Amino acid sequence: MLESPIILFLIRFILLAISVVLGIVASGGCAALKDQSPQRRENNFSLARRSMNPGAVAVQVAIVQLDSDQHDQFEHFWSLLDQTKVSLTARKIADANGLRYAVMSPQVPRVLPELLKSRPLDLSKLDDLKRQMAEAGLVKSPNRTVLHQRIENDTGEDHEITTSNVYPQRAWAFMGPDSVPVKGSGQLVKGTYRFTSFPQPDGSVRLVLLPEVHHGIATNRFDVSQRTFLFNESQIETKVTPLEFKVDLKPGETVIIAPNGTAEGIGDLLFGHKGLIPNPSPTIDQQSDLNRQIEAAVNDLDASLKGEPDAVETVPPVTPLFRFLMIRLLHSQSANSLGADTSEPLTTVNHE
Repeated sequence: MLESPIILFLIRFILLAISVVLGIVASGGCAALKDQSPQRRENNFSLARRSMNPGAVAVQVAIVQLDSDQHDQFEHFWSLLDQTKVSLTARKIADANGLRYAVMSPQVPRVLPELLKSRPLDLSKLDDLKRQMAEAGLVKSPNRTVLHQRIENDTGEDHEITTSNVYPQRAWAFMGPDSVPVKGSGQLVKGTYRFTSFPQPDGSVRLVLLPEVHHGIATNRFDVSQRTFLFNESQIETKVTPLEFKVDLKPGETVIIAPNGTAEGIGDLLFGHKGLIPNPSPTIDQQSDLNRQIEAAVNDLDASLKGEPDAVETVPPVTPLFRFLMIRLLHSQSANSLGADTSEPLTTVNHE
């Protein structure tokens, strides 16, 4: 009889514990189910795609390197583009400085994929090891696309694109509408383009493009970001203001900037290769010069004794031609751009 109260107490304790557990499960389970909403799941690894800021635009940037045997193919490609999208005044100034502009429609010409194809490897010029690696697919020809990236810019935000390699030392000159040349020179010189985007009410985007020459050793300089002065490590930046131009693009259209083929002007600095390898200092070696003269005389004597050799058709070696820049408009937040303030640049982060 003494054990009955203890047994009843244990039974009541167990029933109370079960009821408490069921209450927790009922309340916590619903909360757990509610936590599986899309808003909750975004905090895990399956993040939803982040929308662009109001007035932002997305562009695709590419820099293509061509070889000397692609000249005619590129000229054919250029003939299929629309040059009238850029004002005549801007095109005249560009031509005087070794540059040209055009716009490609969303319908890409068939010749462009051919221009972008990598050059087949010449196995005859490779040693045994590299040839075996090439045959196994381990060594491939370099891609013609030097740069290829997607960029998102807010209204009025600029983005810098480096178009050339670094010249150890280089002089430059450019002319504006008044035909007065502006000259300069420096070390560690490279050419860049800076573009700024402004969405328009009709759904197009106005791109403002400005070439620059960066040179000198990078040092801490004053810069402005979010209306605050700060130190920024950079080179000396020379803005080629006379060559600034604007073009309105619709989604899918591409603005293309290329040199016009002349060696003069800043176009060669921005997209060419002259001066990339500095010429060695000229030296006079009398002994080697005498040896060359003796060798040339012996060769001439052998040729006169053997008669004229049969003419051999020589193929000029393939050398770098130039680069060209393509900026393609992907899309913009046009629905929100009507109320965007384009009076001053905004400071944002470009997403590559």
